[in-house]
Amino acid sequence: MREKLIALTIGGGDKPLDPDYKAAVFKEYIKMAFPNAAIRNVEPISTAASLNSISAYAEIDVQGSEYKPTFVKIHIESDTHSESSLGAENEYSQANLLAQHGWPVLTPLMSSNSREYPLLIYPRVEAPTVFDLLKESYDKNENLITSRELTVLSRLNRQVGRTMVDSSTVADSKEAVNSPVQTLFLERFKARGRIDEWYKSDTRFLLGENSITFRELLKAKWVINGEPYNVTLGEIIENARRYLSFDNEPRALVCVSHGDDHAGNIFMDKKNRRATIFDPAFAGFNPASLSNVKALAHTCFLPMGGMYYNPGITASYKWDKAENAMEVEIPFESSAVYGSHEALAKQIVDLRILPLIKRAKRLGISAGDEFERIKYALSGCSLLTVNVANLLEQGDRRGEGLLPLTIMLAELKGLPMLSYLREKITQEL
Repeated sequence: MREKLIALTIGGGDKPLDPDYKAAVFKEYIKMAFPNAAIRNVEPISTAASLNSISAYAEIDVQGSEYKPTFVKIHIESDTHSESSLGAENEYSQANLLAQHGWPVLTPLMSSNSREYPLLIYPRVEAPTVFDLLKESYDKNENLITSRELTVLSRLNRQVGRTMVDSSTVADSKEAVNSPVQTLFLERFKARGRIDEWYKSDTRFLLGENSITFRELLKAKWVINGEPYNVTLGEIIENARRYLSFDNEPRALVCVSHGDDHAGNIFMDKKNRRATIFDPAFAGFNPASLSNVKALAHTCFLPMGGMYYNPGITASYKWDKAENAMEVEIPFESSAVYGSHEALAKQIVDLRILPLIKRAKRLGISAGDEFERIKYALSGCSLLTVNVANLLEQGDRRGEGLLPLTIMLAELKGLPMLSYLREKITQEL
């Protein structure tokens, strides 16, 4: 069953699948999780936001009362084949924890008691996600996220920021290392993790007219939009392993967080002007420094890099093999949606990240280490969410900005919103 699920994900499948087959597999899994349930009208959902998950609408009758319209989503680490059949251990067990701490989270209708087939079933929500609004904006090459939506999301980010600060506490760093959200960060950077599964020394990246090995890229120096960068991919990997493992840090600031509240996991109810978060796959007491990284990276930066679709901007690469140097021109700020990305980035920085940095300082946690962790975790989102080398082979302009963003995020420069984050945190150091 695990292999069947992996094949259904965008990250794990190597070819388009018949929707009827996807529906049959999903129905089979639901039946295993709820042996006594009656299931009908399973409708798989296809969205580029779900890179390592599958989801569907279905009508389910569990106790013989009546069929209810539901939404079902399963996360699975496709390429690393996590030992847990659904990715992080007990990944859905913390749904109620978020609600108890004041998160505006969609709570489940029912939960499976099966350890082998964990599953939560949610009420069906008709509202679009923030990802849907972003994608429509890119498709039409115009910004469709209005000031009204930004106001709703500002309220959401303010509420989320307060709940994280209120629940924050100092813990042994071992808890931070083994937290649910580390499946998305440390586990991907570890030796023999996703970084080594995807990118071998001879893995080639098609950057413009150049075919460059990962071995070469690890040591390459970058100039992006005329600005030189000092960090290399090899140094990013080394530093990420150090800071994400809390090396020589006996204590860590942790808080109750969702951990994966990117644009695809936020429903936007325009009528009632309300945003609701769902899919608490990595919820729990997570490191404060990592709790907002996915929201910032996947909502504000990675769409411009072409992670999900053609971002409508073109990169120009020049590779100097003799000097081991990469020069790239890529006009991120020309994106029609750049203004919304920047506004949302500032919300997350001001209302979520900075309050936790200040809280860390008050409790004697190194704000400098928190700062470094944020930088390299952001880089990991760009490098290790999708297989960039494979994405570039498609030749449809997707992924062209992901390697430059990996470098830019590690130094927090090259875009006004990156400089804003760096300057705001530096003021607190």
